[in-house]
Amino acid sequence: MPSLHLAEGNAAAGGTSHLFELAVAAPALGGVFGACHGLDVPLAFGTLDSPTARQFLGDPPGPDAVAASRELQRAWVRFVSTGDPGWAAYEPRHQLTRLVDARSETVRYPEQASRRIWARHAPTAFDLV
Repeated sequence: MPSLHLAEGNAAAGGTSHLFELAVAAPALGGVFGACHGLDVPLAFGTLDSPTARQFLGDPPGPDAVAASRELQRAWVRFVSTGDPGWAAYEPRHQLTRLVDARSETVRYPEQASRRIWARHAPTAFDLV
């Protein structure tokens, strides 16, 4: 929800955001981890031979992971060089979000149940002092 709240706040302020959700699952341990936290790092940087990537994606990684890695790398390069990762910007009315997978697609924000649950719960800052 934090990334969705940031995208909505940025849109309300006149900014542009592009959301993506990692949908490719880590096959380790029968897929129990799913598209786990941090899995996007070796995919985005193309370090599929790193220890973390090998642990979650296998050695060598499967074709789904390779395809998702290529998708993320291309999107990051496009975004850095043009400001456009290759899919429509998020805006609250359409809620377009890229699902990055072996066959990626742009869809309406896929976590609508979570969105409804968290709609009345604004994020709060932690007191770090």
